[in-house]
Amino acid sequence: DATNETHLLFVKAAANLFAVGFGLRPAPEVELLPSDHEWRSDEYFVGVLNGFTPTTFEATTASIAVTEEDAKQQEEAKVDSVDEAVNQLESLLNELGSCDVTGLNLEPADFEKDEDANFHIDFLAAAANLRASNYRISTATRHKIKMIAGKIIPAIATTTACVTGLVMTEFFKLIQDKPLAAYKDSSNSLGLNMYLFQEPMEPEHAKDEYDPVEMSEVTCRPTGFTKWDRTVVQGNNLTLRGFLDAFKEVTGLNCVLLFHSVAQTDGDTFKPVSGRMLYDAAPWKAELREMYEANMDRNLVEWIQERYNVGELMVLDDDRSYIEVQASCADDEGNAFKVPTVVYRFR
Repeated sequence: DATNETHLLFVKAAANLFAVGFGLRPAPEVELLPSDHEWRSDEYFVGVLNGFTPTTFEATTASIAVTEEDAKQQEEAKVDSVDEAVNQLESLLNELGSCDVTGLNLEPADFEKDEDANFHIDFLAAAANLRASNYRISTATRHKIKMIAGKIIPAIATTTACVTGLVMTEFFKLIQDKPLAAYKDSSNSLGLNMYLFQEPMEPEHAKDEYDPVEMSEVTCRPTGFTKWDRTVVQGNNLTLRGFLDAFKEVTGLNCVLLFHSVAQTDGDTFKPVSGRMLYDAAPWKAELREMYEANMDRNLVEWIQERYNVGELMVLDDDRSYIEVQASCADDEGNAFKVPTVVYRFR
């Protein structure tokens, strides 16, 4: 809207910043745009905009998480396959490599809040107030935005830089498969100029112990596994019977109880599926035994969706390639065992 002062300021400030960035004008610290230059004129930009036809806006199909459960489902739906992620990265790199950048020379903007004629604060003020208008919150004056920007820059140059540097250092250790002793937890106070580092504790290891629910000793397999370990069962379109056979092949144990964690989760959302099992080798009711037997040759993914995708609850959608399930297991002699979280990869 060319009659809206904030809209026009955003276009004018952004255009001038791009002009400097693409080398059409010298950087403002070298030579300021003259005060009588047409690029400072509102009338000039109104004339340009009147002859410009913007592209038609098309809404995306992306959804925004409203609840914690929505956020969890979106996180689980992200690409899980390393091969898929690598292919996507290579595709993006090839796309970037095919771009013709002959003669393109980009100049970075050196932010300066105290020069009112360089369009830096003008751009921040327009962008901030447009976003505020979108969310129906109070806008701010240019002077207030200039004050806020002056306080933000030191934070970016200190705290944020410190945290990102420390995080990336630990990330490199992870990529290099360093031993636990090489990692460091960090607690810092930039105000006191104090930096504390300590070695992280090992994750808790599962132990062989008496289980009051099983009423017997339960043995770990593998010995001393942690929450970072997984029991992975791989297979395309496995039936429930096929999954149980694959589980036996992977672990050497019989799965005697199979369920999703939502079956044991408190809350109104989970009430419809509370106590629902996918399989029970020793059900207490004849009807349950018949139900499990009737679904032994059913596709496990379909069985999971039928059992747990109820109402607003969605534990498995069509875009997922894996799902975590809980299993109780025993050997052929009936001795109880526990294994790491079971991950079924079906794609």
